[in-house]
Amino acid sequence: MKLLLFLKKLEQSSFLSSYCTICFLLRDNVYPLLFFSLLSQKVQRLIEGNVERLDLELQEQAQILSKLEIYGFLGTTDFYWLGNISMLPVKKKKFWFEYINCYKGPHILGFCINEREQAELKKDCLCVTMDIKIDQEGFEKLALFFNKIQSGVLKNISKPFFSYGATIALDKACLLLQYGQLLGNNTKQFCDEWLPILIDPEQSLFKVSEYFLAKRVKEFFSLWSKIGLRYPEVFWIAFWSDILWRSYHYTNLKKSGKSAEAKQLGFKLPFAFLKWDWKKADPEELKQMHQFLYIMDYNLKNGVGSYYIELLYIKFFLGQFSPQDIQSVSDYDETSFQAHC
Repeated sequence: MKLLLFLKKLEQSSFLSSYCTICFLLRDNVYPLLFFSLLSQKVQRLIEGNVERLDLELQEQAQILSKLEIYGFLGTTDFYWLGNISMLPVKKKKFWFEYINCYKGPHILGFCINEREQAELKKDCLCVTMDIKIDQEGFEKLALFFNKIQSGVLKNISKPFFSYGATIALDKACLLLQYGQLLGNNTKQFCDEWLPILIDPEQSLFKVSEYFLAKRVKEFFSLWSKIGLRYPEVFWIAFWSDILWRSYHYTNLKKSGKSAEAKQLGFKLPFAFLKWDWKKADPEELKQMHQFLYIMDYNLKNGVGSYYIELLYIKFFLGQFSPQDIQSVSDYDETSFQAHC
């Protein structure tokens, strides 16, 4: 069962009591700690019994078994969270797989495992496939499920939250829910100043390279103003050097009809460039920019000049790269940059 479908069904009063064991299948063993914390709070509101976390590795096994096999106070059904069974030592893991497969109550056991170990479970265990990342629609469903954000506020923040990419990590989404609960209608300053820091940096870098290569000037500088100062100049030289090298060879190979070879170099390049923006790219211009970065790196390491990154952007967007520019790049300093602007 998919995660969002599980959350929807969980709202039904009789759904949770239909299962004794509920397993969450982790992809790449990514454990969304904040999500499971919020889920435990939600389950506590849905059942009459208690929600309790048990540490299968540190707590005495006999003590744990006594809790799982005896009815709670007043005969209520409790929910016990067993954590990530895949992380247990081999002997303990084997024991708990066998125990869970035979468990018939009286309580509900929740736990997670690596999805590769699903075959260890019997079919009567409800298995929920975890989403490592969720899209905007999934985020809105998550917000409504946890009742963290008013519907009016949700409409104002969900679009900015996903302005850096189509998806965000599940736990990152849960973190944003916490902030969204406090924002009310005052979302603009938060989205402008704090969101770029909270959103996964890889997504911001992916977007900034997409806007750059597509020459989407307004979007590029809007994002650059938010993330540019978060990294030193030497980082940007290395970052753009890699992007330009890959885009140069990718474009050349694609225009030569060598799609298979091009695909091998497409890693780290934005999706839009791989699909269509490469057709508008000039390999010679990309090559010259890469050479510009090489000389820029040399000059900066020798204390010569400044503002090279900004100069790179301006010349690229104005279509002013030429072999002559590469020859004279070492002549640029702060004064000539300001004059150029």
